[in-house]
Amino acid sequence: MKLFIESASHEAVADVVDVGVVDGVVLGPSASRQGAKGLRAIVDALLDLAVGPVVIEVEASEVEASLVRARELAAMGDEVVCGVALSREGLEVCRTCFDEGIATCVGPCVTVAQALLAAKAGATWISVDVGATEAAGGDGVKLAEDVAALLTDCDFEAQLLAIGLRNAQHVGELALAGAHSALVTPEVLWALVGPRASGVRVASTPRRPRRR
Repeated sequence: MKLFIESASHEAVADVVDVGVVDGVVLGPSASRQGAKGLRAIVDALLDLAVGPVVIEVEASEVEASLVRARELAAMGDEVVCGVALSREGLEVCRTCFDEGIATCVGPCVTVAQALLAAKAGATWISVDVGATEAAGGDGVKLAEDVAALLTDCDFEAQLLAIGLRNAQHVGELALAGAHSALVTPEVLWALVGPRASGVRVASTPRRPRRR
């Protein structure tokens, strides 16, 4: 399972890159609010670290405005992935981006049916919100497992990105459930090392039955 880091801090990302455990970065909304030059500086610094995909939210509601923004972001580098909201307009943006060869991450999804729509629209990555699902009384890890199975069984090229992880235990559970990737903060990542190294108590991960 790939691990994406949720951070706009060059130092925090470089810290985990040095140990070879990061496969991508997701920038929060604060990065986009730093203006075009500020965002470009952040993206260039991350791309220089060769961290893998860098996901940046499009943050526009209208289709045409979203497409303009997506094209601007994609021009920053081949590893840039445009974050697109799961909505009617977002699916239209996703499809046009797919036709133009622009990578997208669509979500957050909280049902398998939503993930299906995103996959059919041509999403490169599909985010599944584990935390929101569990806050609503559902099983977030099971949802991620089902979405991963959908993408595999239906031969979609899209990859699952599990987001909203609430603790280090979620990481192990998602890996066993077959999730393609998970988004973690640097704090959660280092909590995986163990209580002695991180000062955070990490519960043992119960083994879930594999999907047949």
